[in-house]
Amino acid sequence: MVVATIDISPFANPAAHDDAARARAAADWDRAMSDVGFAVVAGHGVAPEVVGALRSAAHEFFERSAEAKAAYCHGPYGNPLGGYTGIGTEAVSRTRDTHGGDGGRSAGASAAAPPDLVESFIFKPASPAAAPTCLDKPASTYHSELLRVLGCLHQLTAAALSLPADYFERFYSPHAEVSLRLAYYPALSASEQASSAVRYGEHTDYTGFTLLSQDESDLGEEGA
Repeated sequence: MVVATIDISPFANPAAHDDAARARAAADWDRAMSDVGFAVVAGHGVAPEVVGALRSAAHEFFERSAEAKAAYCHGPYGNPLGGYTGIGTEAVSRTRDTHGGDGGRSAGASAAAPPDLVESFIFKPASPAAAPTCLDKPASTYHSELLRVLGCLHQLTAAALSLPADYFERFYSPHAEVSLRLAYYPALSASEQASSAVRYGEHTDYTGFTLLSQDESDLGEEGA
């Protein structure tokens, strides 16, 4: 399986490209989504400084004590306020409907699936619950940039499907409801490493496109 890299700059920076370039990008996107279902996105225009600022802020938050992070837990994972979820709490393979809860298990999911070995912070810009000061501005900036990229992908998809350019906008309004999820994978204890739990279980996302930021410095076993 070959994962295509799609240059979306004809949509991210339309003034610098013509309709022919947009048509080529749309054809590439159509093939990638039809054949594989995901792709590496290039030419999005998100500045490395924006990504770096959020990554630094996220590390600052997740490296706090468990008690300090728990102050930002506003309810079960998936609650409307967002906030922090501790390690060993959610189990996304159990359900598609409640995203880690106890009800609505998806077909084939094990009721006994252990909780995932991941910590999360869900940033919602319109949430009345305050975000940690270290995350507030970097997350807001990054969230805004990702909404812009999401808009480019919607236009790209519309072009691939011969739909009006603004076709998908109505399904993503208001934009404030689009969440930013920060996932943190801390070092595991010996018992956690020996368990059957996974870092993040198999699941189905539920809001159209999911945009993932690759950590170029995290090579895992490849860097050993």
